[in-house]
Amino acid sequence: MLPVRLITLLALASLAAAQSGPLTVTSPDKNLEITFAVTAGGQLTCAVDFQGKPVITRSKLGLALKGNPVLGGEVRIVSSSTDGIDEIYRVVAGKSNPVHNHCNALRIELKDLDHYAGMYPKTTDRKSVV
Repeated sequence: MLPVRLITLLALASLAAAQSGPLTVTSPDKNLEITFAVTAGGQLTCAVDFQGKPVITRSKLGLALKGNPVLGGEVRIVSSSTDGIDEIYRVVAGKSNPVHNHCNALRIELKDLDHYAGMYPKTTDRKSVV
């Protein structure tokens, strides 16, 4: 029987391996695809394809907030999850009423040095919200 520590280490290693690959969210109509990845050096990157053609090639992604280190330069992906939204709602004013919100979302939890951050990019049939 394998010791509990070895089993725990194997489970953590497989989780880390699963989180080290690129993460992709695709619009429901499959036209828009956003891919997030972390390079070997820890740089968070993003790429966007529309109808199979690159719109934004792999680019560095970061966030600089006053008084804090830049988020994105040395990160690792802690966890990720996907979500799908398909809802209809009414707005007070606008050209489209009711509004059909149909999108896929990807929640990414990052660890940068001693800080945690989260991203929740969504892709819809009409636009992307990051």
